[in-house]
Amino acid sequence: MSDFEKRYLTVAVRPNAQNCTPEFIAELYDRLLSQAPGLRLIAYPLLASVTVGARRPDFVPHLFEAALANAQCDEDIIRVYNQFSGAIITILPSVGGPWCNPAMMGLANILKGRNFGPVERLSIRPLIAESDLAVGNDLLNNRYTTTKDPNVQALLSTYCPDYDNLTRAVALGYCHVGTTNTGVFKEHETELILAAALAGAGATRSATVHGKTSLSLGNLPEAVRAIYEIADAVNTWNLTPTVPVDLDGMFSEMGVCGL
Repeated sequence: MSDFEKRYLTVAVRPNAQNCTPEFIAELYDRLLSQAPGLRLIAYPLLASVTVGARRPDFVPHLFEAALANAQCDEDIIRVYNQFSGAIITILPSVGGPWCNPAMMGLANILKGRNFGPVERLSIRPLIAESDLAVGNDLLNNRYTTTKDPNVQALLSTYCPDYDNLTRAVALGYCHVGTTNTGVFKEHETELILAAALAGAGATRSATVHGKTSLSLGNLPEAVRAIYEIADAVNTWNLTPTVPVDLDGMFSEMGVCGL
C-alpha cells in the first residue's frame, strides 16, 4: 500500500481490514458480468459505487486503473473518468463526504500520475443553480411516484423545509439528474448506481426503494439482483455484514420475474 493510500484513502477504513487486491476486484467484476452481462459498459463505476457505499473508498483508484487498462487516448481517459466522477457525485448526498472525498482523491492521484492535462477538459457540468430545484421536484414527482413513501415527503416538507429543498435541489436535481444530463449515463443507469451504493451502505430501506425505481425505469431483474448480491459479497468480505434487501419480495411487488 502506497503512502498516498495510507494517508488519504484508508485512514477511515476499519482497523485490520483486509487490503483491496487485484484478485478480489477481478472476482467481483467477473461475478457481476456473469450474472448481468448487459452491465459491461458501466461495470467498474457500479463496483465503485458499491465499495464507496461499503466505506471502502480505497477500492476506487484500483477500479479506475482496471477500467483504464484499454484506454488508447486522452478521450478514453476522459470518458472513463467521467463515469467514475459521475457515479461518485450521484451517490455523494446518500453516502457522504468522508467516503466520497477519498474516492475522488484516488481518481485525482491516478490522473496526476499519468500527467494528464489540460484538466479543464474534466469539467462537464454547470454550477449548481436555482433551476436544479425544479429538476429535483420533477424527478421526485414523476419518477418516484410508485416507489416513494408519501409520509416521508410530507413530514420533511412541512417540518424541515430547508433540508427538503436541499435534498430536492442538490441530491435529486444537481447530483442525480445532473449526472444523467451530462450524457455519461442513461437515466436507468444513474438510478442503478445510486441503488448500488445504498446496498453497499446497508441502507436496506432506501436500497429497496431505489431498487424498485431501478426496475421501473427498465433495469433488468438480473442486473438489480447481481449488484445487490455483489454488495452483500463486499460487506461479507469486509466483515461488515448488513441486512440484505428482500429481492424476491421486491421483484414480486414490482411484478417482475427475478430468477
